[in-house]
Parts: sequence; structure tokens; C-alpha cells
Amino acid sequence: GLIPTSIFEFPKGTMKRSHYFQHGIPKKLSYVDTLSGEWKRNVETPIYFGSQWMALTHEFVEYVIRSMSHPNGLGSVLK
Repeated sequence: GLIPTSIFEFPKGTMKRSHYFQHGIPKKLSYVDTLSGEWKRNVETPIYFGSQWMALTHEFVEYVIRSMSHPNGLGSVLK
């Protein structure tokens, strides 16, 4: 849908829910928050479906680049 929707709101067995469990996406992540330098441990991974069209802010793009540049940043952990 156009509104971000948690995968757990879809019925069990549907593609939108089962797809992510088939691919072994972790339920919890540990990573370095590249904005604060704080190590985040065992953070639950929210997975949402939403619109494929979105506008990205300059700050968000900077965060993604910074987190992908750090080997323990969230972007690198999710790759």
C-alpha cells in the first residue's frame, strides 16, 4: 500500500509476510549509530511495506552514506 505497513499486519502465508522470513532477514541487529557514535545492541528490525516512490532529505542521504561507510554502521549491517 501507499502507507507504510508492518509485515505482521498481513496474514501468515501471504507473500508480503512470508517473503522476508524465507530470506533469513535478522530479527535483531547490532550496529554503530554513526550520528552519536553509540553502539546499539540487539535492536529489533522493523520491516514495513510502503510506497515505492518517496522523497529523500539531504540529511537522510548523508546518514545512509555515513552508515554505509562505517563497517559496523546500520547501512553496512543491512547490506
